[in-house]
Amino acid sequence: MRKYLDFIFGIFVLGLLLALASCGNPTAGNSSSSPQSSSDVPTAVQIAKKMLAEKYSLPLESIQVMNYQSYSWPDDCLGFPILGEECMRESITGFNGVILAGDEQYEFRADQLGEQVRLIPQAVIQARDYLSRQTGINQDEIHFSGFEAVDWADSCLEIIQPDVVCNPVLTPGYFLQMSAGGTTYNFHIDQAGEMIIQAQKAP
Repeated sequence: MRKYLDFIFGIFVLGLLLALASCGNPTAGNSSSSPQSSSDVPTAVQIAKKMLAEKYSLPLESIQVMNYQSYSWPDDCLGFPILGEECMRESITGFNGVILAGDEQYEFRADQLGEQVRLIPQAVIQARDYLSRQTGINQDEIHFSGFEAVDWADSCLEIIQPDVVCNPVLTPGYFLQMSAGGTTYNFHIDQAGEMIIQAQKAP
């Protein structure tokens, strides 16, 4: 009888020890992943967000990164030169994506460390789309070759058009130069991208 009780007690103690051991060593399957923090976003993308926040005097947390991806640029201007800027042709790895600031959407381009960042207004992207539709040239074959923010002197963006009345009021916008198939195209654009007018010569 005593041996039987000792056997039962031994099984009880062994079971207790196994239960305690399992409580002290949780398996990997019990761990949960936490949401992606800002530290998980590449530095270059965070710098692009900060630049846009400063441009519009907005809180950094209000700037939304819609998407981004790794990209390789053909020159140190990241394929988007300021008018008159000399670009050195070399392969630059970095990022390409879309950022939203309020109602304004921008394409951003950045090198790997965020030392070189270019913010491309939605109006400029719309102008490239317009040129593609007008010429039938694929968007991938259209290259930006010169960009400048401009205050146009009138509502016609300084381009006279038949039967169009131009009001002498400063109109913020952009001058954009694009190239495709050896041809250069110049455009005057308003800030919202509602007016996209092709010009024959650069200003």
